[in-house]
Amino acid sequence: MDLLRKFQKIIKMASRVKKNDVAEALGLPDEELFVKLMDWSDQFPFKIDGDMIVVDDSAGFVNALDRQFAA
Repeated sequence: MDLLRKFQKIIKMASRVKKNDVAEALGLPDEELFVKLMDWSDQFPFKIDGDMIVVDDSAGFVNALDRQFAA
């Protein structure tokens, strides 16, 4: 499964998740996850608060991902 799709599934379950839990679920070292998050941050509405990934607008996040996959 594509990393972005896995990330989408995680965010659908929780609007706030620890970065290290996401890294583990995606099978990435923390440094690689951070690079991915930097790449994805231009396209999807989330922020990093300490060691948490926070999505204030889950519906907006999922809609942005759905548009990405529909293209």
